[in-house]
Amino acid sequence: MSRAKNHEQLILGDAFEKILGYQGFIQTVTESQFRLYLLPLLKNPYKKENMAEYVKVAQELIRPVNVVADQDRNQVLFTIPPLTPPPNTGIPSKGGLTADEFLTSLKREIELGGRGTPEKVSEFMKKITQFPDIVQVVILPLRAILQRYGEDFEVPEFRGESSTTIAEAPSHLPAPGQSSFSDEYD
Repeated sequence: MSRAKNHEQLILGDAFEKILGYQGFIQTVTESQFRLYLLPLLKNPYKKENMAEYVKVAQELIRPVNVVADQDRNQVLFTIPPLTPPPNTGIPSKGGLTADEFLTSLKREIELGGRGTPEKVSEFMKKITQFPDIVQVVILPLRAILQRYGEDFEVPEFRGESSTTIAEAPSHLPAPGQSSFSDEYD
């Protein structure tokens, strides 16, 4: 018979265990495998089909992939950065609420029958989350890897009726800061 879950377990579930389990897992491919399979994908990494194929190796877009030497699998030649880097959590500034203090406060509030817990968790996470500069942590390292093999990013060509050029852009676009939603339906 399973034990009843406390409030923290109901709110957070097994998120911490999953996060810790993912930290140590990095896929590894040999340089030959990289050249044959991943190098062509990385020339246009955000193309839908390429992302789907890349995930078959990396398992998730937030995970890096190590490329090792063919002769010595302990020699990491380079690491392909996550195509979608996960956000970093920051340490609160002096006088700011730490995660431990926040969870203790949240636990007390729940015990007293408080409401608004999901909103408070969301707000706290927004305060301590920093999103990395994708150009610095993904694009530039990928370009360096591609150039190492005499390659560069492919620039996709947009053709056909579905593409819109700047000259063809609709004239009914909302002004900056205004919503494009209206009460009218097409």
